[in-house]
Amino acid sequence: MVSRCAEHGITYGHENCMNYGGQSHEHSLKLVEAMNSEFFTLIFDTGNPPITDLRMGEPPYKKQSSWEFYQGIKEHVSYVHIKDATFIEENGNIFPDAKFFFPGEGSGDIPRIVKDLLNSGYDGGFSMEPHMAMVFHEDTDASDKAKIMKDNYIEYGRRFMKLVEDIKTS
Repeated sequence: MVSRCAEHGITYGHENCMNYGGQSHEHSLKLVEAMNSEFFTLIFDTGNPPITDLRMGEPPYKKQSSWEFYQGIKEHVSYVHIKDATFIEENGNIFPDAKFFFPGEGSGDIPRIVKDLLNSGYDGGFSMEPHMAMVFHEDTDASDKAKIMKDNYIEYGRRFMKLVEDIKTS
């Protein structure tokens, strides 16, 4: 796929999702090395590491740190998804679930990462990925769903803009 993109001058972006590149920053770096192409880049999602197993060593796997993941790949990042999450653990038993938050309120290390990006001269984009307004299996009128999601997205973006403003003035 990378070579097909390269033929047309398109850069292929790989996100640290629940796929190979999301298993650890080392996995992402192996992809960068294997692709060895100026048309391959990494997309970093701040909310994925805290809810994704670190697939290194033997199970049971621990969850990852967004800051550590970012530190390992930052020189290859061209785009950032802003999502904040925390893995839920109850009564000592880990459940495969996550809770999502406004930027800076979860375990995604968003203020620290964004500050480092801006101080390092990052000129790529940011996109909001709230994951928090709706539970899609709930029985809600379609027009209500659209309004709830739109309102959440706008609030999410406003809070992120405030976070960036605060970083720039601190």
